[in-house]
Amino acid sequence: MEWMEFIVGILNAIAWPAAVLVVIFAFKRQLVLIAPFTKKLKFKDFEVEFSNDIDQLVEKAQTAFPELKSDPKIRLISSARHLPNSCILEAWDQLHQETRNLTQAHFPEANFSEDTPYKDTEIFLTQEEVLDQRKSKLFNELRRLRNKIAHAEGYEVGGQEAIQYIELCYRLIDFLKDLNKTLSESSAALEASVEN
Repeated sequence: MEWMEFIVGILNAIAWPAAVLVVIFAFKRQLVLIAPFTKKLKFKDFEVEFSNDIDQLVEKAQTAFPELKSDPKIRLISSARHLPNSCILEAWDQLHQETRNLTQAHFPEANFSEDTPYKDTEIFLTQEEVLDQRKSKLFNELRRLRNKIAHAEGYEVGGQEAIQYIELCYRLIDFLKDLNKTLSESSAALEASVEN
């Protein structure tokens, strides 16, 4: 009976690791998707905690590269390969925020529908000749792609496409920031000349 106990002991020793390997191979795609969100892995006496290591790495990276913390464009581009849809939505939000900053500062009469604020913004900025034909078309295409990602079920883009989208958004953002600054300076100069 000793040899039977020996075989049962061996089977007990390898059953769990074998089952874990089968699960890993059967669900490897799903495991790859959830791995970035894993903070702790525990199996019998073996335990690994990831969150502290990752937190320390992020802190070191932000110390070594402070622009990662302060520059949203760089942060979005660095995340685009892993989370392309989310990065596109965030880049669009930043572009839309810049259009709101401009319209609130210099076009207080602008009124946008809650149902179609993005389209209304595009129409208004085009009518006021803030956006020329090419920039208006670019804004429209960016808006349409954003809407597909936000509303079309299962619509996915690749990381490279997301990076290109972010770059285009930031071209418009930079243009709008410069315009906002120029208009503010012109308004201040005009006010100063009226007071004198």
